[in-house]
Amino acid sequence: GKKPKDGRAAAELVKVPDFFPAILNQEEWARLQERLAIRRETPRGRSQSSEFLLSGIARCGYCGGPMVGKHGSLYKGRRYRRYYCSRAMTSRARCAYYNGHAAGKLEEAILEYLGQFSDPAKVREHLLAASTKEMQSKRTELRRVDRRLTALEADFQKNLDLLKRSILDEADFMAAKQKRKDERETLGGKRSELAGWLETQDQAAETASALPAKISTFVEDFGKLETRRAKVLLQPILQAVNVHLEGRLEIEFQG
Repeated sequence: GKKPKDGRAAAELVKVPDFFPAILNQEEWARLQERLAIRRETPRGRSQSSEFLLSGIARCGYCGGPMVGKHGSLYKGRRYRRYYCSRAMTSRARCAYYNGHAAGKLEEAILEYLGQFSDPAKVREHLLAASTKEMQSKRTELRRVDRRLTALEADFQKNLDLLKRSILDEADFMAAKQKRKDERETLGGKRSELAGWLETQDQAAETASALPAKISTFVEDFGKLETRRAKVLLQPILQAVNVHLEGRLEIEFQG
C-alpha cells in the first residue's frame, strides 16, 4: 500500500485484523492510554516522571533553583526520601546553601496548608491579606496622580487666560505648556502602571472563589492517587513552593 515514487495513486490498503497476536491486552492498552493522557496534561521531562510530588514545583528559597527528589541509603529497613537544591548538589558556587528536607514532611506541610482553603472566605482573606497594605498604598498613589493631572489641566486653563489678557507673553506660555506636557506624559505612564496593577489584584480576588474547589478536590483525593496522577491535580494549583533551610515555605499559586 505504499505510495509509488513516480506519483501514481497508492494502491488500496488491505487490512487483516488480528493477524498477529496483540502485544497488549485491552486492559493493558487502557492503562497505557491513561498514562499517556497524564503526560499530555503536564509538562514533560524528568520532573513529570519523578516519583516525588513536588518535583517541578519545589524551589530553593535562596537561589531559586529547582529542588529534586532523592532516595537516601537504606537505614533500618527503610529508605528515606528527601528534597535537595539541585544547584547546591552540583556546586556550592551556584548555591551556598545545602538545602535539604524530608520529602514526607515537606509534602504533608503543603497538603495541610492547602487544606485550610476549602472555605472560599478563607481563600479571599488569604489572597487579600498579603496585598492589603500594598493595595492601599497604590490606591493612595493613584489618587495623588489623578489630583496632579487635574491640577495640570487647571494650570493650563489659568495660563491660557493670562495669555489672552496679555499678562503672560507667548514664550513663557509655550515654555510652561511644554513643561506641563512632559509631566503629564510621565504621570500618564505612572497612572497606567498603577491602574493595571490594581486591576490584576482585583482579578485575583475574583478568581479566589474558584480556587477552593480545585484544592479541596486535590486534598480529598490525594490519598487515593499515585504520585504522578496527584501531580496532575497539584500543578494547575501551585506555581512554586520556595523552601528555606529553617523550614519556612513561600507558596505561589497559579494565576
